[in-house]
Amino acid sequence: MGLNILKSLRAQFSQLFMRWLSPVYVASWIGLTFCGVLFVALWGLFRVTNLQDVQGMQEEEMDDAIHMAMDLELEFKDQMQSWKNLLLRGDDPQMFQRYSSEFEKTESSVQSGLKDLLGMGHFLNFPTENLRQLIVEHRKIGDQFRSILDQISAGKFDGLQEADREAFSFGRLPAERFTLLVDGMQLHAHTN
Repeated sequence: MGLNILKSLRAQFSQLFMRWLSPVYVASWIGLTFCGVLFVALWGLFRVTNLQDVQGMQEEEMDDAIHMAMDLELEFKDQMQSWKNLLLRGDDPQMFQRYSSEFEKTESSVQSGLKDLLGMGHFLNFPTENLRQLIVEHRKIGDQFRSILDQISAGKFDGLQEADREAFSFGRLPAERFTLLVDGMQLHAHTN
């Protein structure tokens, strides 16, 4: 009896195995394997394409951040020009008011832009040390210029040229920081 059971099982497995080796089953297995490989290949292609799209977007955003930093550098130069205009033409009260308000407006715009750029820096993962120092130094310049304006209004200086000598080097350090910032951002963009 045990031998008959073994023979029966062997016959059933042999029939099952022969069915699996029939052309219909072999074609089905080949078809399923091909579909699986095709699915994995298409999924991998989608992931690579998606990764390239994300990298392309980050490159565009980094370029936008670099252009923003360059624009802020130009605005800072406009702010310094407003200061020079104030010193050159500030004897007239209307001109004094005009250029001091230009200075304040540009200072506010640059500070706001630098803070926006700092937020972008965290998102784009570029080094922000120079940017943080620039924000602090730019704020200090505004405070120093306002102090000099108060001293001018109080009559401490004999003329605006004396005030100019007092403030001669204030804008140099932030101008250098702007250059370092833009150069550092460009270097980061090209290495990543």
